[in-house]
Amino acid sequence: MARISKYQFDQEVTKDDFVIGSDGKTKVTRNYKLEDLAVFLGKQDAVLGNKFSYTYDQISAYADLADGKISFNNKNITDTPFSGITTIYLNRYNNSGFDVYEVLNILQQTDSVLKIYSNADSTKQGIYTIQSVNVFQNDVIILSVTARIAIGTITDKDTLLLEADFRIISQTYTHIQIAASQTWQITHSLGEKPGVTIVDDGDNVIFGDIQYIDDNELIINFASSVSGKAYLN
Repeated sequence: MARISKYQFDQEVTKDDFVIGSDGKTKVTRNYKLEDLAVFLGKQDAVLGNKFSYTYDQISAYADLADGKISFNNKNITDTPFSGITTIYLNRYNNSGFDVYEVLNILQQTDSVLKIYSNADSTKQGIYTIQSVNVFQNDVIILSVTARIAIGTITDKDTLLLEADFRIISQTYTHIQIAASQTWQITHSLGEKPGVTIVDDGDNVIFGDIQYIDDNELIINFASSVSGKAYLN
């Protein structure tokens, strides 16, 4: 048998190609299709991080969606366009048994987005803002969504990857100093040491000596008394 390094490289890799490996249980050498390996890896949350896998099921009785199954309002016999999705139905437990309910709630509360794309062809995808998250029955969740980007279609039994794309919400605080003072004491409660921009009553940028007391309070000292605003972010 020739050494593996002696085999020629395949110049055109397709989903129907095979690789050789060992069965983890029997230790017997087996062939594995790249297409099957892609589906397997698409279901591994430990590898995917903030992505979680579902299988598209065009079942009409949404309450009967089993673990790891997802469906949509615009399902049909063949292709289901990402652009027509306004309601998503999915079991709260994905293909790996992970409960996604809390993740979906956080996405909705932080105005973040949910990405859905085909595991076989990631160019087919939809990106959605979640308007509401409701528990239906039998562990099925209903998401009301608005499409922001929608490309292509999906078919029944496709493996879909759902990705939680969290936005970092920038907190800000505006301090208004009505009475002119050499010292402005500001309690902002942002839970961090923010950047500070200071303007006088004419909206001209001015500068002072900023002293951070802690993550929720700071003091600005000026050379002379001044009034105006401080923008913290």
